Amino acid sequence: MERFKLDRYLPLLSALAILLASPGNHALAEPRTELIEIKRSWVDEMNKNREITLRFTEERARRGLLGGKDLYDVDEVFDAVYSDANQLAKSLSTEQYQARVRWKERQYNIETIALPGYESKARAIERAVQSRIQESKDHLNDFSYYKIMNIGSTKLIAMDYPAVTKDYADILDDLHKALSLVEIGISDKARIDTRLRFLQSIPYDDMSTNDFGLMTPLRMMAEWLGDCESKQIVLAGLMRRLFPDQEVYLVALPDHEHIVLALEATRKDSGLYFHNGRDYWILDATGPGFFNVDDSAYLIELYDLDRTTTRWMAM
Repeated sequence: MERFKLDRYLPLLSALAILLASPGNHALAEPRTELIEIKRSWVDEMNKNREITLRFTEERARRGLLGGKDLYDVDEVFDAVYSDANQLAKSLSTEQYQARVRWKERQYNIETIALPGYESKARAIERAVQSRIQESKDHLNDFSYYKIMNIGSTKLIAMDYPAVTKDYADILDDLHKALSLVEIGISDKARIDTRLRFLQSIPYDDMSTNDFGLMTPLRMMAEWLGDCESKQIVLAGLMRRLFPDQEVYLVALPDHEHIVLALEATRKDSGLYFHNGRDYWILDATGPGFFNVDDSAYLIELYDLDRTTTRWMAM
C-alpha cells in the first residue's frame, strides 16, 4: 500500500527538506520550532485573485504529516486489533487448552480446543479475548479516526469527523483567521461564500490512492488536494468558528456516495431545509463547480434530500 511519504511534501516544506537533507542529522526526534510557510491562492467570487499564508512549526508538520491517525486504512486498524487479541489468546493458552483468533478483513472468529476436563478454561480464554476485542473497538479513537456507530440495530464502522477537527483545531483556527483577512463582505452569506469559494478552488481528488480515504486539514493544505469529505470537514470547522452558536452537521448521502454540510441559518431565507425543528442552509464545498449559499435550494433538489437516505452527524 502506498504510504504518505515525506518526499511528497519537500517542495512545500522547504525548511523541513533542508533539515532532513543534512548528512548525519539526528534531529528528527527533537521538537523543532522553525516556522514553515505555505501560500495558497485562488480566484474569489468577485473574480479577484486572493492569497492566504499559513504558518506552522516543523514539529507540527512532522506530527501531522508523518505521525497522524490518518496513516492507516480501516482494515489495517482491524488487523492490529485482532493481532493484539491473538497475542493475548496465545499468552493465556497452555498445552491443555488453547485459543486463537482468525480473521479476514473485518470479520473474525475465536477458535478453542481443550483436553477433556479443560473446556471451561478454554471458554474463559475465549471470553477474555472477546472482551479485549470489544474494548479495542470501543477505543478505536485512541489510534485511528474510526469509531463504531449504532444505527438502529446495526453497528457501523464510520469516520469520526469531529475527532479530525479536534486534532487539527490549530490549523482550522489559523485558516479561519487567514480567510477573515480576505473577506469581501461582512454579511453572513458573504463570509460563508468566501470560505466556500476557497475550498471549491482546491483541486478535487477522489482519494483512490489514499489509504485513509480523505485528507486531514493540514494534509489538504500541504498537498492542495481534497475530496468531498476532506473539504466538508474543513468547512464544518470553519463554520463552527464563524457561527459558534449555530448547529453544524455533516450530512452523508449514501445513495449519492456524497456528503454535504448543513448550517443552521442565521436568518429567515429562501432555500432552507427543515430538519428537527430548525432551518438549515445546505452547503457543498466540493467543487470544481461553484455553489454559494444562495444555491442551497438547488442542492436540496439535486440530492433529493426529502426522499433520499441521510445520516446527520453533529460537528
